[in-house]
Amino acid sequence: MRLTWLVCLLWTGLVLAGCKKKDPSQAPLQLYRGVSFTTASLTMLKKLKMSHKKWQDGLITHINNGKNIQWFSGKDTKKFPKNGYQLTVDMGMQPLPPDRVRKRVRLRWFIRYRMTPITSGHEHYLLQEDREYSYALRDRLPERKAVKKLYSKLWKDGLHSLDVFARLKTKTSKELTQALSSKDVHEQRHAVLLLGQRKYKPAVDKMIPLLKSQNRGVLLATIGALVRLRAKKAAVPLIKLSRQREGAFLAQILSALGEIGGEDAKGYLFTIASSHNNKLLQQSAQEALEELKQREEQAKKAAQQRQAPSPRRK
Repeated sequence: MRLTWLVCLLWTGLVLAGCKKKDPSQAPLQLYRGVSFTTASLTMLKKLKMSHKKWQDGLITHINNGKNIQWFSGKDTKKFPKNGYQLTVDMGMQPLPPDRVRKRVRLRWFIRYRMTPITSGHEHYLLQEDREYSYALRDRLPERKAVKKLYSKLWKDGLHSLDVFARLKTKTSKELTQALSSKDVHEQRHAVLLLGQRKYKPAVDKMIPLLKSQNRGVLLATIGALVRLRAKKAAVPLIKLSRQREGAFLAQILSALGEIGGEDAKGYLFTIASSHNNKLLQQSAQEALEELKQREEQAKKAAQQRQAPSPRRK
């Protein structure tokens, strides 16, 4: 009798373990075969005399030969997988402050993969590879051959980045936390991105050292993840980082501090808002500070309502 009871108990445990639902965020990456290019990307490729069809076919071939990404197709939306994504490719450039000493124009060229959920209820993913490129003021326009070569390099890096992301997406949050120590910046960046999406708070202590990363992609991903996690212990490291930055990057950090909150963030934002020599940054700090105070006031009111005794029925 006792043996039978033990066998039943073991069987029940195995069944329950098998029925345990896997976290949807760990599902394999599934992409819709109808890859699209943005209008700006098509215009850019046309100027460079490059065919988007060739790039599209190359992407499809690369994924067909891989193991971590699954294609799906079909016009009937009912046949789309719940965790399926539409892949959009965006190619372009962003102007940077010029190098006045060397008399050069500075641009940041990028290839961006945007994965938008086919069905509602999921978050989109954004993977970007970029490189800075500069040319002399006297040249007026960048050399076409150099830009083609740059895009080819970005495309190759982008494919590798997509593979790394798809592989890490199936990992547990504990495994992703270990990947933060990887020497591969792609692994670091995507691990941070996924941990932020999952709001995995135990990873905060491992994320904070990445604020010292020299890789711009890792740095931006880390700031974004810490904001999502409302990691107040990241406020002081972010303040230290802000003292090494200026312009748009500093404005991003100020916004992040406003989202994270806490007394350290509030004090620093007040200092920038009241004494910084850049009026635009003063305004950014003031706006972040006001939004922070509004959220704190709303949270305080909500807490008071929860604690208030319910009215007695007569």
